[in-house]
Amino acid sequence: MLDFNIPDFERELAKLYEAGDLAAVEDYLKKTLRYVESTMTVSGCSSCECHDEKALENSDYRREEIEWVVTRSKGIIAVSEELGALYRDTGRPAEALDCFLRAKDELREAGQERSEAAAMAALNVGTVQRMLNKGELALRDLGEAYRMLEALGGHKEAMANLWYNVGLVRLDRGEPAEAAASFERALSYGPTGEAAAAIWNNVALAAMARGDRTAAEGAVDKAMEVLEETGGPQLASAANTKAVLRFYAADYAGALGFFERAAELTKALYGAGAQYASICRNCAAAAEKAGNAEKAALWRTKAAG
Repeated sequence: MLDFNIPDFERELAKLYEAGDLAAVEDYLKKTLRYVESTMTVSGCSSCECHDEKALENSDYRREEIEWVVTRSKGIIAVSEELGALYRDTGRPAEALDCFLRAKDELREAGQERSEAAAMAALNVGTVQRMLNKGELALRDLGEAYRMLEALGGHKEAMANLWYNVGLVRLDRGEPAEAAASFERALSYGPTGEAAAAIWNNVALAAMARGDRTAAEGAVDKAMEVLEETGGPQLASAANTKAVLRFYAADYAGALGFFERAAELTKALYGAGAQYASICRNCAAAAEKAGNAEKAALWRTKAAG
């Protein structure tokens, strides 16, 4: 029989995340998924194609077989979603997509294709499609999520996230006016904290793309106001946006200060990789414009690794 329950799984996962060892988190999730997928019942019921609990109740399966199929299905969904979230949040969108599609398929087989969980699965799929630069597919999946969430009612946090991602797709496609409209719609659902700050930061980017630096400054200031309190990872992105705006306003000393802060935060969060090197080059450019050749040389050295 299947020895798995979601509360115990979530508690163990929370402990691993709290320890900060993402490799251990990934290993635990992959092992758990393999276990849930491969566990067999004594009657060989694993070949069941229907995981719908109501349909199973009306079948000839024994109670323990029904419980096994339902538990296995819920386990696959829960673990696939968590593994997908880990991959998404650590910059591995292709692997994340496989996981979210696995969860979505399992929800369909379980007869939950119009459920809240299915809507969130479609939202997750759309999000990583955007990360993979597949704009049309992203909009398709986000549209599917929107229709389900509209039918279900409520879910303001999910709706804000959905329209935020629609805005990102529009921004990626060079459609800043449409992106701005999507971000405004996201804000209409009342997001707070880092979620709101991320949206405001992208409102600023959309305004920059339209050439409206005044609106961009106002938006990024709203983002930073929130992030100065929370200290979340979005602060690096907002500081970088603020730096770009100061640079274009010919405030090179101000730009350098914000670029340096963005570089420090980026290195602390993601290490001295390509993203850090790019910001270091921006620091060097701002320092050069500000007439500080010594600091410009220092940042060029850091950019080179």
